[in-house]
Amino acid sequence: MDQDTNVNKTKKTKKLTGSAIMVRIMVLVVVLSLGAAVYFYAQYKDASSSTPDAVAAKNAEESTQVIAELNDVLLLTDDTDPTVARVDDAEALKAANPDFYSNVKNGDYLILYPSRAVIFRSEDKQIINVAPIINTTNLDTSTKDTSTSE
Repeated sequence: MDQDTNVNKTKKTKKLTGSAIMVRIMVLVVVLSLGAAVYFYAQYKDASSSTPDAVAAKNAEESTQVIAELNDVLLLTDDTDPTVARVDDAEALKAANPDFYSNVKNGDYLILYPSRAVIFRSEDKQIINVAPIINTTNLDTSTKDTSTSE
């Protein structure tokens, strides 16, 4: 009988009572609730950082940084604020104007001043190309009749 008692002790299984099951269910619910809360908070932070005001502020900060980096390699005497655009589709630009955009890569910046356009590669602190901007709105496009009548 002594041997049977030892076997019974080693083969004892725990039977869960109703309250123990409820505790485990409550722990599971709390853990799932915390996970959902963290997930939705992260979604909220992503959404709030992509509001139009937040995007505009981020773009303005990025433009200021790019202009400061460009000013380190190019003398900028223009007092006007330029338009800064990051290149996202280099192939489309190359197709539109292969002469000016021949060496442009995605991630480069196009900086437009009233009198010139600059392609700047921020990661290398390198000017890729510069071209004058010619204002054609004030040009006289009328043709004069140079033929003589007889």
